[in-house]
Amino acid sequence: MIICTRCGGPNEDRALVCVVCGRKLQSARKAGDEGRSPLEFRDSPEPLSLGGFLRGEGGLRRHLEAWAGLAVLLGAAGYGLATGEYLPLWLAVPVVGLAAWLRKL
Repeated sequence: MIICTRCGGPNEDRALVCVVCGRKLQSARKAGDEGRSPLEFRDSPEPLSLGGFLRGEGGLRRHLEAWAGLAVLLGAAGYGLATGEYLPLWLAVPVVGLAAWLRKL
């Protein structure tokens, strides 16, 4: 049974439009899934190459950007602790924060 997302009306599994409001129904099933269990994997995952990771397909690029921002902050803090001059840290914090906010890290 498919429930309409607009009116909540019940419909047959093979219905294309809602019998109550006439809206097109959207099923979560793909064509050819009749014999499969809903818990089975639809497709086997393909291994992602390093190039795919670096293009952002696997999330590694975001992790690398976050670690780079942390390295900049730690470097500026280390410099400040070693020399007593904290101006680089005062500059690095807003720059890394703005970059993280713009990139949604």
